[in-house]
Amino acid sequence: MLKITEVAGYTIFYDPQIKRFHLEDAEGNVIDSAETQEELEKEAKALSRHDFKRIPIFAVGEQTLSKGEITSFNQHDRSMWINMEGERWGSGRSKVNLYSDGTSGYYLQTKANLKIAEQVVAKGASIQTIRDEIEELEKTLKDPITREYMESREGGK
Repeated sequence: MLKITEVAGYTIFYDPQIKRFHLEDAEGNVIDSAETQEELEKEAKALSRHDFKRIPIFAVGEQTLSKGEITSFNQHDRSMWINMEGERWGSGRSKVNLYSDGTSGYYLQTKANLKIAEQVVAKGASIQTIRDEIEELEKTLKDPITREYMESREGGK
């Protein structure tokens, strides 16, 4: 990729292999791509005017609660760059596209939301404990029906 110019704190690169321009922020995140440099110059100027303030977010699963922040939003392709904490997320930075219904699977970090998320994680731990107990009980079962068992009965017929 070839560096073309800097506009309003953003860098525009050109990729001759795919014949597209790319707009990157100061952290090296790709914000957008376009067929012309002018499109990205306009977008860089618009982004600098809005001076995006990072938004604290989190993602929750049965046994995990990961915190992070939205670092930028691209209205053109309805995507956002996020930076998540923790080993599970690798480098932590990734591009997230909003689903067709406008959701993302992430939530604002508010006291109320975090309290609910902690309850989700606690319930998830309870579920895992029950799964482990079921697995241990299943291990105590005797006389499984196996191929060997079936073949040993009446010559396997």
